[in-house]
Amino acid sequence: MSINNQIVDQYDQKSSAKKLIVLSAVLYAITIAGRKIFNANINELIANLGQDKSQLGLISTFFFVGCAVGQLVHGLLCKHYNSKYAIFAVVMVTGVLYGAIPFVPAEMFHLVKYLWLINGLIEAALWTSLLLFLNTAIPNKYMSFMFALLALPTPVGNCLAYGISSLFSFLGAYQWSFYSIFILYMIIGAIWLVFAKKMESNCLLEKSVVDQLDTPQTQEQQAVSKKKIPLSFVIGLVTICVLCIAEEICYEGLFTWMPTILTERYGMENWVGVLLAMLLPIVAYFGNMLGKILQEKLKDYMLSMGILFGTAMVFLAITIACFGLNTWVITVACLTICTCMVAGANMIETVIYPMENSQYLNAGLMGGIICASCYIGCAISGYGLGGIADGGSWLPALWLLFFLMLGGGIIAFVMYAIQRKKSKVDNKVEE
Repeated sequence: MSINNQIVDQYDQKSSAKKLIVLSAVLYAITIAGRKIFNANINELIANLGQDKSQLGLISTFFFVGCAVGQLVHGLLCKHYNSKYAIFAVVMVTGVLYGAIPFVPAEMFHLVKYLWLINGLIEAALWTSLLLFLNTAIPNKYMSFMFALLALPTPVGNCLAYGISSLFSFLGAYQWSFYSIFILYMIIGAIWLVFAKKMESNCLLEKSVVDQLDTPQTQEQQAVSKKKIPLSFVIGLVTICVLCIAEEICYEGLFTWMPTILTERYGMENWVGVLLAMLLPIVAYFGNMLGKILQEKLKDYMLSMGILFGTAMVFLAITIACFGLNTWVITVACLTICTCMVAGANMIETVIYPMENSQYLNAGLMGGIICASCYIGCAISGYGLGGIADGGSWLPALWLLFFLMLGGGIIAFVMYAIQRKKSKVDNKVEE
């Protein structure tokens, strides 16, 4: 066995990298649950506080606008943060804000949108800091493991939020949904503060040895590679951002409004609708893994997303065609599959793409730009779909999602065709 292999095996036996990835995934899953807990309780807030769908959707919109602006700001500044302590501070502050919601009286609830704007601005620092932190600390050999683990937080966080909400809705104590999130935030924040620093130190030591053995590169080479930003990358990033907006309108729209659709269209009890909506985050995990596997097999972002958008469009068409039937099974099945597809696209856009292209921009900045686009889509979804549904029917909202998936699929396939043609021309020139 070579000396290099002995060193690699030594780190394999006791690696902090996997532990840090797991801790990061758990922390992010809990913060996803926090972000979703308000939307998971929309029906309870309508029933208990007398708010209409567009008013509550506006609160979500303010949050997502704050997140979009915050992602850009923190994406530019995150390289100057101490990521470990920035993550801890975000978790502590936003946890308190979530725990405060039940204390807001009904007559003042319209002011929550301003609180949620601030919440979004603060919470936006989490993903950019976490992405840069992991990209800097984790050795390259663990990237596949990290992609697999980072597929979990969104579906697990959504499942946790809707599971907690369903339980306390059934018990007639929806306020405890927010209290539970506050408690989870405090616990994971404390765990992060205690263990993250030591894990990071071990990871950086391993990275400095193992990555240097795998792909040695001088500082001069690294500096040159960072400066080269080809036009094709810029066009690809802009396209990714456009697709993010379309994908998140659908993704966030289904997560937010599916319980309401089931309650209003099929007369279900709220807690039953929320419980059925828990299928979405469970299936979303398989969607994330589908996106990861599809990208690994095809090795083309646009082709992978074109397939995912096109499949989502087909099942939205089936939902619309069968919406007049008095059965919820088809609606739940089709919207669940649709969610699976857009979850796969989300995995490619927000995790794989920035991690695999960090040689052009730092992962935190790229993640901030991409996630800002995602939150623009979320903002449109929260207020836009709720406002459309206030007109008396969910069919126009479903048609909007259908055309968004159609447009996203066309854009992705056109970009794939253009890139493939350019690649053939470049190959001929080289010959």
